[in-house]
Amino acid sequence: MTKDQAAEIAVPVLIAVGKSDEIAGSAEALGKIIPGSQVLNIPNRDHMRAVGDKVYKAGVLDFLTQRK
Repeated sequence: MTKDQAAEIAVPVLIAVGKSDEIAGSAEALGKIIPGSQVLNIPNRDHMRAVGDKVYKAGVLDFLTQRK
């Protein structure tokens, strides 16, 4: 996906990235490109362990609850 394509996203987006992730890149930088996106940094997690973390789970539930 190009930067221009990302900037055209028109739905709410949660960008969840482990702070130790060396694969995904900067969540903040991507958040600045996608209008209305929300960034969730997951402390002490890499790319593979981020989604199993309680911070991730709570963040996703909060994000989805806000959308109701």
